[in-house]
Amino acid sequence: MGNYSQIDENPQPGYFIITREGDVTGDGISDLVFLLASRPDPDSPFLDNFVLGVESGTGEGTIQVPLAAVGYDPTLFLGDFTGDAVLEALVKINSGGSAGLIFAYLYSFLNNEPRLLFDAESFSSRSLFEVIYRDDYRVDVIDEETGNVFTIDISRRDPEYLNEIYDTEGNLLAPVEGTVLPLGDLLVIAGNQLIATPPSDVLQLLAIQRIIGRFNADTLGFVNTLLRWNGSEFIRQDVRVCILPANA
Repeated sequence: MGNYSQIDENPQPGYFIITREGDVTGDGISDLVFLLASRPDPDSPFLDNFVLGVESGTGEGTIQVPLAAVGYDPTLFLGDFTGDAVLEALVKINSGGSAGLIFAYLYSFLNNEPRLLFDAESFSSRSLFEVIYRDDYRVDVIDEETGNVFTIDISRRDPEYLNEIYDTEGNLLAPVEGTVLPLGDLLVIAGNQLIATPPSDVLQLLAIQRIIGRFNADTLGFVNTLLRWNGSEFIRQDVRVCILPANA
């Protein structure tokens, strides 16, 4: 994609750019953070060849980090997620698939050294759940890390849907399992808004994964995982299952 040490505010056709300003290197001087991508088809919103970069506010040069992502509607956000009073860069990119998944990367550029703090693929590989249908119109969502069980009542679902799974007594006709999909969204949370702890200026992440039943369109709810930085990595602060009104 060439050398982007000089940022073009009007990039040539076929390229896409987002810029943000803030101190991400920790020297107290605002830097220019940019997200670049190629647009192979000018008539399509599809983007590839993503690069996250920083142009130093002191003129010391440019850092570029290629991102292994393709997709749509990218966003770039700067905020302090680690509590060191230096900003980090959060990139989100919609994959565009029917499952509604995203690519997400959170990078630190402290002292001009790029460091990956969070990415969607690594998170999804660790955030694993079993989804098992039970008798009496219940679905258990089992957290494989903790063993905690969240139960969803699906008794209010459409009778036609239930009749394919249960007999008239509410017993399963056959074993049925669902799935918790990989990361579908990643929200920025300020001040511990979701849990009863004192507010904090340090930002946190809310990871959202969709729970599906027998097929992709059969959404049962969402697993919401609140993540905070512990000095070396993001750890779980809180895990909840949220259901749709149709399942309430």
